[in-house]
Amino acid sequence: MFFIQVGSHTGQTNNDHVKKWIQRNWSGILIEPVKYLFEKLKSFNTGNDNLIFENVAIDVKSGKRTLYRIDENRLTGLPGYADQLGTFLPDTMRKWPFANRAIEEEVECMTFVQLIEKHNVKKVDLLAIDVEGMDYIILRTFPFHRIKPQKLIYEIRHLPPEDKQESISFIQEHGYTDITEDKDDIHARIPVPYLL
Repeated sequence: MFFIQVGSHTGQTNNDHVKKWIQRNWSGILIEPVKYLFEKLKSFNTGNDNLIFENVAIDVKSGKRTLYRIDENRLTGLPGYADQLGTFLPDTMRKWPFANRAIEEEVECMTFVQLIEKHNVKKVDLLAIDVEGMDYIILRTFPFHRIKPQKLIYEIRHLPPEDKQESISFIQEHGYTDITEDKDDIHARIPVPYLL
């Protein structure tokens, strides 16, 4: 089984959907643009040859882009999730209750197509996206005409209501009809027909 996770953080958070798949020896690509979090992600998974690590962001085009995140030197006194916040969208960043501790950082970006071609990916069982408000934008760039993940998980917490509804219509158009949601995420599957 193979997964791609966009916005991997350290891979140790309570809401990390992919952690259980790693524990089951799935193979996959973990993507985290913030260098210090990326190093922790690699450290926590030392010796796991099933995993590929990419210190980039997935975006609509390659190149560098400004990421807004909480300064790791100013996390004292903040909730534990503060270092999970990172976005390309300044309006999203301004809504954070501690936006005054945010910094700007230039990060390297690549597209889904570049990622897939670089690693010669032929099949994806799970695609997980957690990118603080850019989730639908990034989801739309996945080459569903080439590879159709069996399951999708993407964050909706920071999406405007219209983007959330559009995202559901979008995945339905691509064959995802088994769709559920919780307060943070959309979970969608392509139904597997029973063999008679």
